[in-house]
Amino acid sequence: MVRTEPALAGQGAVLLLEKLSPAVGDIDSSSGALGNATTGVVEKRAPLTAAAPVPRSMREKWLERLFNAIQEDDPYIESLGAHWGALCADPALSLHWADQLLPLMQHLMADRRRGIYAYARSGTLRYSALSTPAASTSCWPSWRSPPNHTGMTSNGLRRRWPRVAMWMAPST
Repeated sequence: MVRTEPALAGQGAVLLLEKLSPAVGDIDSSSGALGNATTGVVEKRAPLTAAAPVPRSMREKWLERLFNAIQEDDPYIESLGAHWGALCADPALSLHWADQLLPLMQHLMADRRRGIYAYARSGTLRYSALSTPAASTSCWPSWRSPPNHTGMTSNGLRRRWPRVAMWMAPST
């Protein structure tokens, strides 16, 4: 099916990922075998969804459904967040998701600075959306290139913000 109808395979993968966590949520898995199996399902199905040749409107609906599934998830499909940039399959869509999740991440970081434990499942999604090659270069202003691993930008200026902040796009 993947070779003959990749869009239909992608739709099926989205449906499976959406229903996976509710289906296995009440099963006792103290050995961890269920978690390993569901992680394997996510690792195999996410690339199918990412590679599906579908219109942007369909992909946006898929991403909304998967986002809702991740937010309602027990820990079974949380690894899907690491694939978010690939699932977007379009740099503009990746940046849209990164922008949409920015206020939540800013609120979360503000809570952490005040000493309040704060966690959101959407953090991994945002980092993944920003890590796509086109998104990671286009989210920086044209006069400033992103810092490399040495702490120096490509134009020779030393980075002046903490390492964590390089993932936070400037608010406009």
